[in-house]
Amino acid sequence: MDSNLKNTLARLEQLNQRTSGKGGAGAVKYFKPKQGKNNLVALPRIVDGGYSDPIYEWGVHKNLLDQPFMTVDCDAFNHRTDCVICDCVKDLKQANFKDNMFLWKPMELQVQYFSPIIDLDNITEGVQWWRYGKSVLSQFSTWLTNLEEEETPYYDINNPEKIIVAFDKNAPAMEMYKLEHKALKLPFSKQQFEDYAASVKPLGEILRQRHSQEEQSTLVTKLMSRLKEEIDNAMSQADIDASGSKPGISREKLDKLKN
Repeated sequence: MDSNLKNTLARLEQLNQRTSGKGGAGAVKYFKPKQGKNNLVALPRIVDGGYSDPIYEWGVHKNLLDQPFMTVDCDAFNHRTDCVICDCVKDLKQANFKDNMFLWKPMELQVQYFSPIIDLDNITEGVQWWRYGKSVLSQFSTWLTNLEEEETPYYDINNPEKIIVAFDKNAPAMEMYKLEHKALKLPFSKQQFEDYAASVKPLGEILRQRHSQEEQSTLVTKLMSRLKEEIDNAMSQADIDASGSKPGISREKLDKLKN
């Protein structure tokens, strides 16, 4: 097993222990799977001395903008710089982890996973980014873990494999994607495949930061005010219990606010 593959497996083990999420933004051409079978080829990451896996990760914070699918990039995760939102989450946890959960949980760091791909059913679209969750990540990890001594990974630059994605939008989230990988005869030249791979830019250049630290602070303040107001409203509408006191907010209501 070469060193790049060992590094990939070690990194995948760490990624599988993190919390994933949906969302994201930026001028990115995203791959949208169609219902049923999709045929893809993943583009390896070009690195000094060769190539590596095509699995990229990107940190975001949810629930801070008007629409649930919109996110704010995490400066700490993506750029290794200070993140106002992460600092706020940390402070709330340290102040009172349990009682403040309804405040910090909705905006806690979530990690998205991406791979640059070519849709073999629609090659003219060129390079696209496939954003997926932990169920797909886990399947990729299993493929790599189970490689035999003489086998190459599905993203091998000299012998890439076809990824067959069976997509069912009506299935539960963890069962929407069923993956297979098979030998592939490229429908374009090997040089074209290498050119596609070489054209992939780092995510940091594509998903550019859209919110300054001042804007992030404002978003956090608005979210906390909204959540506190919803908690107060829920409490004011609660029924009086047998002892004449208002019960604490129900787990159902708290869970609704956390999601």
